[in-house]
Amino acid sequence: MNKNWWKALPAEQGKFFLICLFFVPFLIISLASSKLPLYCLSIFPLLAVATSKLWTEKLYRLLLNRSRRELIKSATFLSCWVLILLGSRFWLAQLHNNEKDARALWTELAPYIPKDNYEIVTLDLRADGLLFYGAQEIENVTRKDNPYPTFSMPAKFESEIVEMIQDNHIYLFIVEGENKFNKTFELLKTHFSSIKTAALEHKKWLIIIDPRKPS
Repeated sequence: MNKNWWKALPAEQGKFFLICLFFVPFLIISLASSKLPLYCLSIFPLLAVATSKLWTEKLYRLLLNRSRRELIKSATFLSCWVLILLGSRFWLAQLHNNEKDARALWTELAPYIPKDNYEIVTLDLRADGLLFYGAQEIENVTRKDNPYPTFSMPAKFESEIVEMIQDNHIYLFIVEGENKFNKTFELLKTHFSSIKTAALEHKKWLIIIDPRKPS
């Protein structure tokens, strides 16, 4: 793709549409505060369509020129590009372990999920994606005076403790960072006697509380 190709792009409506269809979502994903790499999978079909269109045009020109050397060179490039696409897709979907991957977090929580009613509470951490995998209820709480603005503002940590004392089901607290975990654990110990902890990946901690046994 040389300068002439880019200059002629606005006149090529099909190519221009594919380019915009790729770069606009890519730009939004790059600027978003939630940078989950799995979101990039949505643009892979566009890459496949663009590759097919560009290669078809390239192949047509090569057949007209009947240049065997250029044909082999282009076929090698295309094969490498397809392998890169397939490898990237496999790495993103299967191998990449990201701290914001709700599926991986739910897999970690599975052994601690009780059969009875429960509620998952996250401290300054969004994990609404767990609902997609079967979580009963999720609530985000905070101890900050000015929390990060979201579609639904988090509840205050202190009001959640009052609610926990009144409720009759198990709570699973998810906290990120060892320092925040220690402070949260010490505070919860002053209100509840039945409390357990477990270390999760990506410096997350799980605090399991049974409010039916208050201290």
